[in-house]
Amino acid sequence: MKPSTPRRKGPKPGTPRKLRLVDQPALVRKMHREHLGGLYLRDLQRKHGYMDGNIKNAFVRLGLEVKLCPTLGHYERTLHRHSREEILALVEQTRRIVVPPALRTEWREWTMEKRWWLIQALIKKHGMPYELPKGPYSANVVPFHYGTPAAHETAAKVNAGLNSRQWLCHLKIMSRGVIYDGHLWSYVPDNGYVRGQFKKGEGRKVLHREIYKAHHGEIPAGCVVRFIDGNENNLDPANLRLATRNDLARENQAKHFTSISRRKLQALLKHGTVKLPKAA
Repeated sequence: MKPSTPRRKGPKPGTPRKLRLVDQPALVRKMHREHLGGLYLRDLQRKHGYMDGNIKNAFVRLGLEVKLCPTLGHYERTLHRHSREEILALVEQTRRIVVPPALRTEWREWTMEKRWWLIQALIKKHGMPYELPKGPYSANVVPFHYGTPAAHETAAKVNAGLNSRQWLCHLKIMSRGVIYDGHLWSYVPDNGYVRGQFKKGEGRKVLHREIYKAHHGEIPAGCVVRFIDGNENNLDPANLRLATRNDLARENQAKHFTSISRRKLQALLKHGTVKLPKAA
């Protein structure tokens, strides 16, 4: 008994390859005239030998109308442009800060101003997931958010020559942070401004630690980098100092006791047990 040979995929050897629709705009427009004349996408597929999904994408690429087949309602009206009122209604249906699925097709064609307007509408409904550090920024960094043109230019330079699967920098709608040395550093609560993916045994690059190492040398084991003025946005090398973990523990303990004392004082003032002296 002869062993069965695996089934060969693709066209038979010697079969001429069809040209892509993207390289045949005249054929696409001819198919669209037939489409408007009554042939649906499946009919065009059988007549011309191209997949209906590829035909639909070719129509959309040229800005041509796609008619829905009454029996195949899964084809979307990709050319529908939502009005301002419709967009705000879709925002009200969201549960978190994310581009509504119905807007993702036209989102790619929006200007940066319109995208930022949608993000602000989402923030107004859901609020910010976390707050950025308070205080002025030092001169060696530039703050950014999704609507900052310099952030998109920086990300494009970092990802130049790479496809979307290889990108080293992803600018998301909620990205916020600073630009330093040609890279985007996003803020993460309890960590600071970070960059890159988390690696086992290494963690992620943290901006204030990288600046300290570049200007003052390696960080000894058991030490952390602290901000002299307490402002996490002041990333000037002169504002960074080393502290032991014992120093950090004493600082945290002092902050904890101060917070407790303030809460107790507020409670006593609220019940009238303690009265503050009047100013002379």
